[in-house]
Order: sequence, then structure tokens, then C-alpha cells
Amino acid sequence: MVVFLLEIAGFYSPGVGFTSMVRFGKDRESRVIPELRAVPRFIVPGSGYDGQFYAQLAANPAPWKAEVRTALDNPPYRSGRIVSSVFAYALGGGNPAYAMHVYAAMNIVVWLVLAWLLLRWFPPGTAWDFACWAGILFSAGTMMSVCRALPDLSAFALMVAGLRLWETARPTAAAGVLGLAGLVRETSILAAAIVVEKPSTRQAVLRMVGRSALIAVPALALTLVLRHIAGKSHAAADNFALPFAAFVRRWILIGKDGVLRSAGVVATMLSIAVQVGFFASRLRLADARFRLGAVYVVLFAFTSDAIWEGYPGSAPRVLLPLLLAFNLALPRTPRLWPLLLLGNLSVVTGWHNLTHPPKSADASVAPAR
Repeated sequence: MVVFLLEIAGFYSPGVGFTSMVRFGKDRESRVIPELRAVPRFIVPGSGYDGQFYAQLAANPAPWKAEVRTALDNPPYRSGRIVSSVFAYALGGGNPAYAMHVYAAMNIVVWLVLAWLLLRWFPPGTAWDFACWAGILFSAGTMMSVCRALPDLSAFALMVAGLRLWETARPTAAAGVLGLAGLVRETSILAAAIVVEKPSTRQAVLRMVGRSALIAVPALALTLVLRHIAGKSHAAADNFALPFAAFVRRWILIGKDGVLRSAGVVATMLSIAVQVGFFASRLRLADARFRLGAVYVVLFAFTSDAIWEGYPGSAPRVLLPLLLAFNLALPRTPRLWPLLLLGNLSVVTGWHNLTHPPKSADASVAPAR
């Protein structure tokens, strides 16, 4: 944890704070919301990354306003994950500049909370527990979420808390927390698989349906409201494809580019392949951990090229719950050490993300107007 804090400090710059993690793109400066145009910010070359949209929603959480819609690349899609931005807005006291800075640094705190939550399953004391704990915290998906200020980590932390509540016999609280995760990132409603167990009585069926609804309905309702306010999003359809087609095409592209040149992507994809293979070969739906892993294997199968393109791609953060389920479900035997290490191999890419802060554009702060 000390190593993480020391490395993440490299993303801090005097005057602009941790906004290097937000990655405002120089090419999109003309579209930044008015509230932030005169605020000093870290600006990167090119079009930037997704964190800039959520940071602007934190500064002005009103996706129905014309200036906010102009700033977002896909208003319905981005505003569907508005909860973490609204939280930053509230912590910033409604001040756009403060809210932006809160949002930029928020995932550092979320990471520390996640580290504490994971200690409940992986306490200090053994090499196996440390490998599982660090494998999740320094994975490509986790580090990408932190270093690019994305809401995925907040959703994942809530999912971890929900699973913990379920395993400690607090099912209603678990469903409530998982429902909140769905408001942070819509794919988190897949975690409803945790509460979908084989019922023994009619009352058990009703309880299971009620808990599932508590998880899924809030996110679905938010989607319908946003569709009415901001219009239909095309991004959701673009994220899905024929089973395994995009994953295979990514490997073909790696073969053309060269494995050594794509080492980080190879490490990440190999780790995900190992996780998928484990759950495909051990289907035990009576266990909540296996149900969580199985439902994310299904999501993995239908991911599109948009999820796998780039370095290291969106897949490792989209499939973070699969990594959690893998580390929890893998039997603790010495002969499975190679499988554990391969399944957590994306730490190679995660470490690269953590130790390589972005470079600024020619002007590292937005000019005053």
C-alpha cells in the first residue's frame, strides 16, 4: 500500500492536482464545459480519455444541458454512470473546480478501501494470500481505473462489499449494495448472479426475486430516464459481438504486430483466458463465487472489438469481477501456483500503468479566459 501511494504521487502536479489521471484531451478543449475552461487542468495530447467526461459530469451533473451534452462524446452512455460524478459533486460542495479535483483523486481512496475489504478474504500471513490480494489491487483493470479516473473501480469495490455481505449472511444488505454498484456501472447488475441460488421453498423464490429486482431495477430505471432525457445510446450495442470473435481477432492482430511489441496486452489477455478456462471447466453454481465467475465468462464471450482494442483495452476493467471470483474460487494447493500466477499476470500491465504518468500537451494547464 505504501508502494502504491508513493507511485501514485507521481501523478500529482502543483497547481493542477491529480487531474493528470482525468486526461483532458487537447483536441477537445473547445468543447469543455464553461465551468472548467478557466480552471487549471492537466491536458494531454490528442483526444484524451474517458475520465474527462465523468470529471465534467462531476463539475456539472446535468446531462440534459446543452453545454454538458456538447462536452460528452456520448451523453446517454456517460450519464448512465453518473453516480460517482454526483458523489464527487456533493463532496466538492457544488463547486465545479473542487468537484473536478475530488473526482480526479477519488479512486485513490476507493483503492485503499478495496485493499481493506480484500483483507477479509486474503489476510496477511501467506504468499498465496498476498498473491491474490496484490493480484487484484495491481491488476491491469484496477490500475487502469485508478490512473485514468474511471468509475469502474467504485462499482467493483461495491461489488466486493456486496459479495462479502452475502457470504456473511446479510442478503438484503448485499442486494442493496449491489444495486448501488449497478448505478455506478450498468454491467454490475450481472452481480445479481450472487443472490440467484436454487430456492427450496416458495418464500425463498420470492425473496430471491425481490433481491434480484433490488439489484437490477435501479440501473434499468436510470437507463430509461436517461434515454428519455438524453436520447438513445449507440455505445451499448457497439460493445457486443458474436461469441469469442473479438477475442480471437485480437490475438490475430497481436500475431501480426509481434508478441514482444504487445507484451502487456498478451499478459492481460492470457490472464483473462486462464480465468475463463478455470470457470468453464469447473461449473459449481451452488457457490456464489462460481456464479459470479460464470456470469462474467458469459459477458467475456460476447465482448466486441471495442472492448479489446488499445492498450491494454477496456476488457481487464470490465472483467474485474472475474478476477476476484477466480482468486477466491481457485483451490489453495501448491500444484496450482502456476495457474494462480498466470491468472494474475495482468499485474505486469497494471504496474506499467501505475509507474508511467501521462505526459502533458504543450500547455499543461488550461489558459485563463
